Amino acid sequence: MKKYDLIKGKIVLFLFSVFTTLLYCQNKTFYVIDNIPINKYHSDQRIELKPSEISTINYEVDKKLINALGYKSYDTLAYIITKAHSNRSSQIKNIPTKRQMVLENFYWKLNGQNYTGKYIDYYINGSIQEIGQMINGKVNGKVTYFFYQGKKRAIKQFKNGKLDGEQLNFYLNGTVSNRKYYVNNKLNGQNTLYFPNGIVKKEYLSNGEKLQGKVKEYYSTGQLKQIKNTINLGLGYEIKDFNIFFEGHDFRRYVLDTTKEFPDKDKLKKFLKKFDKRITKNPEIDTYYLARGIIKSLLNDTDEAIKEFKKALELEPMHLSANYYLAVVLMKKYKEEDIALIPKKDLSVIRNNFLNASIQDEHPEHNILRAFLNTELISNELKRYSEKQ
Repeated sequence: MKKYDLIKGKIVLFLFSVFTTLLYCQNKTFYVIDNIPINKYHSDQRIELKPSEISTINYEVDKKLINALGYKSYDTLAYIITKAHSNRSSQIKNIPTKRQMVLENFYWKLNGQNYTGKYIDYYINGSIQEIGQMINGKVNGKVTYFFYQGKKRAIKQFKNGKLDGEQLNFYLNGTVSNRKYYVNNKLNGQNTLYFPNGIVKKEYLSNGEKLQGKVKEYYSTGQLKQIKNTINLGLGYEIKDFNIFFEGHDFRRYVLDTTKEFPDKDKLKKFLKKFDKRITKNPEIDTYYLARGIIKSLLNDTDEAIKEFKKALELEPMHLSANYYLAVVLMKKYKEEDIALIPKKDLSVIRNNFLNASIQDEHPEHNILRAFLNTELISNELKRYSEKQ
């Protein structure tokens, strides 16, 4: 591929490894961005570079020099400097990132010494990812995290490398998503979760990994949903053995990939009966319908899964997971359809719910989803929609 093709198209790093054929179709290319080898970007979850974010690209193809630099298994080195990096002052450039350090025995070292001072980590487009302070190789004090788009993502307090004090997370719209307190890296005290509109979603007390007293849950309208007595129960109290359907990552592979079959259908059917009973007993809990929708999608009952997600959203319109999985299942349903044949209402749901969720929650599984949902017409339509926002 010629240089102008590389610059003209949108450069996408998919799970850190898609760059292998961007420059020369049969060559292996190693990328260094803003003087940092790309394999050091181990914690990036959503990784994109656009032409408008790039200042310069230079290539090294001298095999002897490449070998001497320690990249013997590669044919080409690509050096990319972002505009954000070019625009930084010399003073800011001199502040190290953790990717220039080495973590040894839980101490961050720079040039062989425990580091003391400010550090700044960046996404590969040059935008700030994290700003913090270290004392003798340990993170101390306030650390501020940012979304890929540049908005504040979290503020956390550390003491000797451990979470200690108030911890805040934010939605992309700037409102607080949760407020928790830690002592020596363990939850301790009042925990409050919020909806994107600022209304309290859940509140409870915790001591270590145990909940104390009652957990109060609310709808986004402010109406009380339920109160649970959870004395001495663990943090997974809500779902116990159903935890996989909410937090486990294994089941998501089967939701996202129609080529995979969930191995234990009998177990799914047992879970389904349990949630049927829960809904009969308390039909106003949105998370029960979410769980039942996920189970039905795993059983390849797509239309019924869609009904469950819609019911969950009828009860709680701001249920991010229900919005997300509804979009996922609809995209799977129409995967082979021409974009013109997809009902506009369903296409709108896909656009709004999936795009909003993937922007808000920078999770690598959204990249997996993008790779799986490779129908060109749908992908291009979603891309066009995204670029208009």
